[in-house]
Amino acid sequence: MGARLVGAALNPHWTQLLTAEEHRVFLAMCHTASDIPTLRNGQTAGLYWAGHDALMIVALGDLPGRDTVAYRTAARRIRRYIARLVAVGAVELIAGGQGRGRRAYYRVRPGLMAVDNRPPAEIAELLKEDISGPLLDAEKVTSQAPF
Repeated sequence: MGARLVGAALNPHWTQLLTAEEHRVFLAMCHTASDIPTLRNGQTAGLYWAGHDALMIVALGDLPGRDTVAYRTAARRIRRYIARLVAVGAVELIAGGQGRGRRAYYRVRPGLMAVDNRPPAEIAELLKEDISGPLLDAEKVTSQAPF
């Protein structure tokens, strides 16, 4: 369903920011989400809705039985992976699934890269000091978006 999203998530940028398990969860979320909005049910593009159990199977290779210690441990790991994905900007929580049997909805954003939050002038100065390439104009550096 989300071949384009998966393609964007395979960018080496994400493998540098995420552990192998976090990246596998991110890829699974991108694969499940639709590349384009669906007219049938009004689902927006990039919306992950399949729940944490599906991610447990992908990340851990198994779905432990409910109400077991193994299931609770796996659920904590998945929540930790998703928290990391949210922290780096790979996914965005749209609606929280508060309570058992309620799904959280996430927007996957593989096209967004981590942002350098330094002031634009400081970034431009760093780029000008780089001797491996041509001098860059500060206005061009700050006005270009990654995608």
